[in-house]
Amino acid sequence: FYAEKDQTGSTIKLHGVNQDITERRSIEESLKSSKEILSIAVELAKIGPWEYDFKTDNFTFSDEFYSIYGTSVAREGLTMTSGKYVKEFLYPDRAFLVRETIKNILKSNNSGYPVLLEHNNRIIRRDGEVRTIKVLSKIIRNSRGEILKWYGANQDITDQNKAQEKLKSLVNEKEILLKELQHRIKNNLTIISSLLSLGMRNITDEKARSIFTDAISRISSMTHIYEQLYSSDNIDKIDLNAYINNLADSIFKTYNIELNKCYLTLSLADISLEIKNVVPLGLILNELIATH
Repeated sequence: FYAEKDQTGSTIKLHGVNQDITERRSIEESLKSSKEILSIAVELAKIGPWEYDFKTDNFTFSDEFYSIYGTSVAREGLTMTSGKYVKEFLYPDRAFLVRETIKNILKSNNSGYPVLLEHNNRIIRRDGEVRTIKVLSKIIRNSRGEILKWYGANQDITDQNKAQEKLKSLVNEKEILLKELQHRIKNNLTIISSLLSLGMRNITDEKARSIFTDAISRISSMTHIYEQLYSSDNIDKIDLNAYINNLADSIFKTYNIELNKCYLTLSLADISLEIKNVVPLGLILNELIATH
């Protein structure tokens, strides 16, 4: 509004315009809320945005960025040269990455260098702690291919890497335990089979010997499963082709079948089955092969 005055300077009339700014206030509040949510998300994800000016050789960092490094804009300043950044924060054996990347970008043209860059690096925080970061960045060029800006974000992935290593270690321990269990089961089955074979030496009755032979053959069908699992990289699946070939060969030896009088022709596809399905299948195949 404005005041209309007379010749003596006295206000005689006020002029003004009212404007409804409810919608604008609502938009401003919404943007403020969105920025706060984004800021919280960035903090929780341990992400720090940055930009680099090739003309001045200056990085521009934010408080979100510096929080990863255990410091702040107030302490370090809003901008920092690439050389200072390398000296202050990068682990010595990884410092070359920033220098080489900048050098290669400056040598490149629009078609000769990737627009999106990603790599992992190690940093040293202000408190001396060594952390691992993931760096994502994008090069912005004009229509002539000239570099305008280099934008990016660093993310602290130290805890994520530790969790992955721990999970990998647990998986490895589980695999070792399972392999040991499979080895022991195989050994126990082999012992049982050997005891039955020893018992057969004192049996002259052919019917009784046949019962022992059948039992040994069935045990052997399961022994081959655990033997194959123990020697395989896959701890829960069996190569059916290899298993059936080994099983058939074992049955022929158990029953002393002469290969020149009887032979088995197999035509098998490359199939892998879980152990819970192979055990009953092995017993069924044992009966089919042994009784024919």
